[in-house]
Amino acid sequence: KPRVVLFCVWHSCISIDKRCRAVIHTITIYKRERTSLLIVPIRKDICGIQLVLFYFHLSQKNTKNNTKKIMAPRQRLSESPPSSEHINHNGSPSSTPIVLKSVKSFCRVNTLEDTEADLARDKHDLFNVVVLPIPVFLMMLCWDYGKFFSWDYSAAESWTAKYFMEMWAATMLYFVADLIWVTRVPICVKSPRVIQKHHLAALVYLWGPILWPHHSWFMGVILSVEVNTWFLIARRVLYKRRETIPQLLMDMVSVGFYVTWILIRMIIFPLILYIMLVLAHERITTTKSWMHGELPFIPLHAFFCLLNLKWSHDLFKPIIKRWIDKSKNHNDKQSISKGL
Repeated sequence: KPRVVLFCVWHSCISIDKRCRAVIHTITIYKRERTSLLIVPIRKDICGIQLVLFYFHLSQKNTKNNTKKIMAPRQRLSESPPSSEHINHNGSPSSTPIVLKSVKSFCRVNTLEDTEADLARDKHDLFNVVVLPIPVFLMMLCWDYGKFFSWDYSAAESWTAKYFMEMWAATMLYFVADLIWVTRVPICVKSPRVIQKHHLAALVYLWGPILWPHHSWFMGVILSVEVNTWFLIARRVLYKRRETIPQLLMDMVSVGFYVTWILIRMIIFPLILYIMLVLAHERITTTKSWMHGELPFIPLHAFFCLLNLKWSHDLFKPIIKRWIDKSKNHNDKQSISKGL
């Protein structure tokens, strides 16, 4: 007789990562005259569809063998031996466990996040890891490090601008290319609108050192934030391949990420804003006029500082919360041990 089997695929069957965006609502299998019609309301080109189609193929094969049972998703991923429910009426074990073993081996091929969004992020991350060092390297060539590490010279006096135009062109090309990428493939980043606003503001900001070359050293200092961006992306890339990457390398990248985040985003950026305000106050006091083209770049830099503040909050809030929870649990254990 025709029968209908309704079930939902377990989340971990599709992806090990909880960030997987693929959601299978229901899978309806109609058995009618030894044929199976599969209805899958899901986006294409993801690991889930490969798994479901493979299961459909095997279930159709089992139909020809007159298999009596169709296992639930959790049972299909279980390592336990077949129970009495998986025994045919003639007393012999059903072929379903063998089929499930094939499904499990098929799933192991797709242990990496194979959803459409994750593949897009991987390509975007690879682009950033390769391209970002170019403007950063050119920026590093524009400093006189003998003066830079001396207390007798300021940052402006340490700036040589030897490869400034090459650095500026490489930075401009990077932001334009990345803006186009994020606009055309928004799923490659977590917050595409925020990144788009950031890149648009950065493209406007880049014209400051061109129009006022005596302030070009600001770009050299501010561009150092891309060092932290590189550590951020490299950390994510290495984490996805943590099974084959040495733990020491992952720890070094992670330390570099947190150190550069605090140093550049939380200290240097607000310090640059303070220097800009001091220079603006001196200029306005000297000329007794507010009509200066450089002034609009101050609120633009303040926007980047506020953005860094928001990102710092999002980054460190869960870390601090875990520390507090651990300390509370430790205090609770001590209280219990003391009989309080």
